Amino acid sequence: MTTFRLLLNSLAFYWRTHLAVLLGVAAGAAVIGGALIVGDSVRESLRQMTLKRLGRVDYAISGAKFFTEGLASRLQKPLSAQAGDTNVAPALSMRGGLTHQVDDTINRAGGVSVFGVDERLWAMLDHGEIAPPASGEVILNRRVADALAVKVGDDVSLNIEVPSAIPRESLLGERNDLTRELPLRVATVLEDDLGAARFGLSPGQQIPPVAFTSLGDLQSTLGLAAVRPSRRNSTAKPARVNSLFVASAGDAVVEDAASHASRLTETLHAELSIEDLVLRVVPVGERGYVSLESTRMILDDETVDAAGSAAESLANGEEIATSPVYVYLVNEFANAGDRQRHAMYSVVAGIDFQRSAQPPFGPFEYLSGGPPTKPDEIVLNEFLADEQLNVAVGDEVVVKYYEVGSHGELPEEERRFRVAGIVKLDDVASDRSLTPMLEGITDADTFSDWEQPFEMDLSRITGADEDYWDQYRATPKAFLPLSVMRELFPSRYGTLTSIRVAVPEGETADDFAARFRNSVIAAVDLQELGLAFQPVKLQGLQASSGTTDFTQLFVAFSFFLILSAAILIGLLFRLGVERRATSIGLVQAIGFTPAKVRRLYLAEGAIVVLAGAALGTVAAVAYAALMIHGLTTWWIGAIGTRFLYLSASPMSLAIGFCSAVVIAMVAVWWGLRRLSKVTSRALLAGATEPEQTLKGQQRRGRLAAWLAITAGAVALLLVAGGLLDLIPGDEAFGGFSWQVVAFFIAGTLLLTAALAGLSAWLGRDRADALHSAVGLGVRNAERQRLRSVSTVGLIASATFVLVAVAASQRDPSAELPQKDSGNGGFLLVAQSTTPLPFAIDTSAGREKLGVNVAGKSSDEQLLDQMHAVSFRVRQGDDASCLNLYQTGLPTVLGAPHAMIERGGFKFTSTPGDRPWSLLEQKADDVQSVPTYPVFGDANTLMYSLKKGVGDLIYVPNEENPRYALRVAGMLDGSVFQGVLMMSEASFIELYPDIDGYGYFLIEGPVGQRDELSNVLETQLTPYGFDAEPVADRIADFLAVQNTYLSTFQALGGLGLLLGTFGLGTVMLRNVLERRAELALLRAVGFKNAKLALLVLIENALLLLWGLAAGTAAALLAVSPHLASRGADVPIGPGTAMLGGVAVVGMLASLFAVRAAVQTPIVATLRGE
Repeated sequence: MTTFRLLLNSLAFYWRTHLAVLLGVAAGAAVIGGALIVGDSVRESLRQMTLKRLGRVDYAISGAKFFTEGLASRLQKPLSAQAGDTNVAPALSMRGGLTHQVDDTINRAGGVSVFGVDERLWAMLDHGEIAPPASGEVILNRRVADALAVKVGDDVSLNIEVPSAIPRESLLGERNDLTRELPLRVATVLEDDLGAARFGLSPGQQIPPVAFTSLGDLQSTLGLAAVRPSRRNSTAKPARVNSLFVASAGDAVVEDAASHASRLTETLHAELSIEDLVLRVVPVGERGYVSLESTRMILDDETVDAAGSAAESLANGEEIATSPVYVYLVNEFANAGDRQRHAMYSVVAGIDFQRSAQPPFGPFEYLSGGPPTKPDEIVLNEFLADEQLNVAVGDEVVVKYYEVGSHGELPEEERRFRVAGIVKLDDVASDRSLTPMLEGITDADTFSDWEQPFEMDLSRITGADEDYWDQYRATPKAFLPLSVMRELFPSRYGTLTSIRVAVPEGETADDFAARFRNSVIAAVDLQELGLAFQPVKLQGLQASSGTTDFTQLFVAFSFFLILSAAILIGLLFRLGVERRATSIGLVQAIGFTPAKVRRLYLAEGAIVVLAGAALGTVAAVAYAALMIHGLTTWWIGAIGTRFLYLSASPMSLAIGFCSAVVIAMVAVWWGLRRLSKVTSRALLAGATEPEQTLKGQQRRGRLAAWLAITAGAVALLLVAGGLLDLIPGDEAFGGFSWQVVAFFIAGTLLLTAALAGLSAWLGRDRADALHSAVGLGVRNAERQRLRSVSTVGLIASATFVLVAVAASQRDPSAELPQKDSGNGGFLLVAQSTTPLPFAIDTSAGREKLGVNVAGKSSDEQLLDQMHAVSFRVRQGDDASCLNLYQTGLPTVLGAPHAMIERGGFKFTSTPGDRPWSLLEQKADDVQSVPTYPVFGDANTLMYSLKKGVGDLIYVPNEENPRYALRVAGMLDGSVFQGVLMMSEASFIELYPDIDGYGYFLIEGPVGQRDELSNVLETQLTPYGFDAEPVADRIADFLAVQNTYLSTFQALGGLGLLLGTFGLGTVMLRNVLERRAELALLRAVGFKNAKLALLVLIENALLLLWGLAAGTAAALLAVSPHLASRGADVPIGPGTAMLGGVAVVGMLASLFAVRAAVQTPIVATLRGE
């Protein structure tokens, strides 16, 4: 007979055993392949979500910068010439709040992404055949419609922030008229399966709140619509937008999308106008210069740099004179010796006196004195000095001015200066163009006609003030050195209001203005200004690779399932081989070498394994479908979307097949390894294990006893130390305190003691007689002590992990505000769609915000008891565990100094006793890249951003960083998950254009949490204020973690159930090894029921010992968590799982019972 024929005969004859092995391999292959398919499915689903979310949009510009709507049409022309199917669409992208009132109930939806669109952008989106919103209409997605409880035809109100032409936190910024209300009718509701329902540029699998309205309506409401010149207003204004979307020709997702975006930006640069940059170049022909100004009143640093480069490029080798100017409106000038002599609301100018000494900017004609030489000296014009203050050179004047506070307050400061010189109010000193034109102020006829930027005391305005205004308008009355002005009136937005550039000889001011205008446009850096196209579709597809590798995640979740399958394969194969021990002994006796026999059985096992792996690979698709169903139903908290679809790649199936084969062959080899140590004679006699000496068994028993005593004693000492507070509560590592670590070690030692104790008990000398079936069952377990303890160890270890994991779930809603916890001692967390410039926890701030609780004493008292910490907000990607996509820069919060002083929250892996102070310590720059310290939640940093303490986050990327963020500390389980946090000072330095506060942590009466939330949301409705309990926010984040734990518990429980079949296999091996003894017992009168009871007692002893030891050890290990207020132990599911394991484990032993009672008595005894 050939070897091949022998293999076939063996496979056919022992088909039952091979079928069991095959099914075990199939189970392992299905789990491994299924995990790989789940990973494929998540990635492909995220990819499809991106494509549907963006529709035909491939490139975009969207941000806080407003530019002319006509830029889209100007850009369309060259792009159409290059690629005829390329389309450009302008839009407004804003954030707003929507309300819908039914009787006395007001439903709200805050933080809504509001898009003002026309047919150009609408044609790019995936919306079916829905028409774009007409005037007076709004299209909502299902999430917003459900939040408002509205249907088609209902009326809603949109509250949206009004863009301020001048920065709100500058002196002349608008801080009162913050929002506008736009009444709209619901035209259509977009269902979740439409891409337009999730439109936006930030990747995320959850449906965001989205609303579309008419572009024209939104522009009119926000003051961004085109204005034609009229008799009352001769200044025309173009319509403005803040977003451009481009749908390119052909396949948009190409490898060179980034370079194509750069080419789009270059084309855009060529089509820019000066109005797109909110700049103007004013020719002042009568004085021989042009003036670069901003409609924002302040030139930012990037524009100043561009102006310098532009002037240099036009010089043609010759020097062009320039003069920077910084003007400020002061409240009052007064004679220090006679305060009755004063001048109200005057402009002071900061200039470079050296540059202004030369034409065309000077020189000043001094009536007395000269330019200032010291920081406390000032130059006055003759009108202010003689007509109003009656001062001379050397006298002191007092300057009163407002300093803009962080929460919109305007404290009045004063400063004394000595008069250095008095200038004649001639052509140079009477230059109105020193002060940029500001609509509503510089064009007003009288002071009473001003659109007051702050509350003015008109009663103190003198006749001389009015006379000066009639004749000179906003011409500066005083002059300071530019450096003194910058120190006296600091501004994060910039420190110049204009730059004057001399007109070269032989050229008119108008001609030079046109050339200078084009040079400035060419010199600006669009990346710095936020006007560069981004390849948003490519970025979205790259982000779809995800932050969480669901392949690894489900392999980890299924660890015990895979391990149990592998062990079961080994046990089943070993069982099949042991049943053929005499045959193996026979073939070795007739000349087969042990190595050849081993190869023969490995080949036999390989055939079974390959067949099982093939079957399992097919089953992997079904297993993956079941897991995906679970992720979209039972475990939806892990992914937050139902839009997950099955997608299997051939590579994943191949990897799953090969992995299963390797693992199964290792298990087969493990099943054969000890058989090679048994002699042929012993095999012929039916032995399957090498003989063990009594002395060795006793030595191992004593060692196990000492191990059990030692482990138990150390565990007892650790528990006593924890209960008596002898172990410090300080952090050990990873956010765990020394007490938590001590109890976990104690639990592990208890598990070790239980297993070692079992081994010692089973291995002790027994000379006593047996008086019961229980005793005989225990004695049977002693026969193969190592096998019994190993089996119990597997069950106990799996139980330990599963119970410990299940018991680690948290319910933050049960936790009280505590300063050193994840809630930081705060009651509510709130966000406002419109940033608030005033403090919400002061009566003055609330009054300016329009809060009115007059007549409601309880509400007023509640607000007075409230304390809020306000954070600045730069919107970014959601980096919390609720977002499956890879994220770029997360949302950044600016923590005020008050928060840093207050402290609180729980930190991990963060040095120092005052971790919050780390935010105010300037980080060392890295290779000349400005670096700022930040905090982040541990989950955000480790899992979403893959960063730790000390690591750097480069923005926008590591290749071309503008700045870097250094992780200075990690918060543990906090409300700050998904965001980064820096000091307010760093925030203002990095993001100077972001005004107001949009994120709030609120303290208040614990028993009136809901009432306080309702009062704030009701009173601050125009700002889209949305408050929720801190516990609920943390619970949302923990929902993912708890869902992962539940998933692990469910799949691990299946693995433990499969492990009990391994216990049944061990029982079957024991029965087969003792078949002669069992036959003898039956021969001397033991009934079948008695034999069945013996087997069941042995099985129950091992099974229940493992379950009890694992459960007790796990509960001890996590006892500090169980004692905490927020512990959320799933007692019902946990008990059901352990009970199910016990029941299934006992049922699995029925195979052994069947073998015991069916053993042929005569044949078996004759064999002995």
